[in-house]
Amino acid sequence: MDPSTRLNELFAVDDGSLPELRIEGLDSRSIAAALDLIKGLATGPLKYAHEKGAAAPAGASHFVVGLKVGGSELPELGFAQFEDALIIDYRMGPV
Repeated sequence: MDPSTRLNELFAVDDGSLPELRIEGLDSRSIAAALDLIKGLATGPLKYAHEKGAAAPAGASHFVVGLKVGGSELPELGFAQFEDALIIDYRMGPV
């Protein structure tokens, strides 16, 4: 199957789920570097789910933000930081 067809299958229809990508086995330095990269690619402010925002406990500091990568804007992605992992989620469906 052609990669663009496969990507279309993953994103085209909103089935109500929030699929996630889990990057596990990270140390605190790697997580901090990843979050700095995400913030650098952000097209707007980070929207936190928890009232404490970035100061929320690990696992509760979920935020949503749009990114611009290589000149292309991506739909909003969700990010959650854990002690040894970074979780990325997205809402399926057309942009």
